[in-house]
Amino acid sequence: MGRTRLPAAVRAMLPADHRPRATSMRLVLPFPPSLNNMFPTIVTKTGRAVRVKSGAAKKYEASVRNVVGLWINHHQQQAPAPPYRLLLTVWPPQDGRKHDLTNCFKAPEDAVMAAIGGDDNDVLVVIGAKMAPDPHPRIELILETLT
Repeated sequence: MGRTRLPAAVRAMLPADHRPRATSMRLVLPFPPSLNNMFPTIVTKTGRAVRVKSGAAKKYEASVRNVVGLWINHHQQQAPAPPYRLLLTVWPPQDGRKHDLTNCFKAPEDAVMAAIGGDDNDVLVVIGAKMAPDPHPRIELILETLT
């Protein structure tokens, strides 16, 4: 009786201890929703203002988690070890709006760190570039171990 290979989604969730650790990972991520849409402020019954994670934020994090899982399965490596350097290249949508480059950092950074079980406090260097608006908006994120 032969071995049955586990589906990729299941393998990505298994402990990665047996995989070597990568020094960097390059991911192409969807363009994030606006930060204002990701963490709206609601007022509780007691009158306290609280920021909550929206459905758009949860959907974006799920998309990023999927991309990270595919990267781990394809490369058969663990994510890089901290401390980190984060490089982002942003292609905003062609929607006629101005997109602030630094507002495009937080959502992908948080989502990738959540997917690899990391802490964004370990990101010590951030380098970003905004490209011309594109019909296929995206973010190329490179996470490297800072040496």
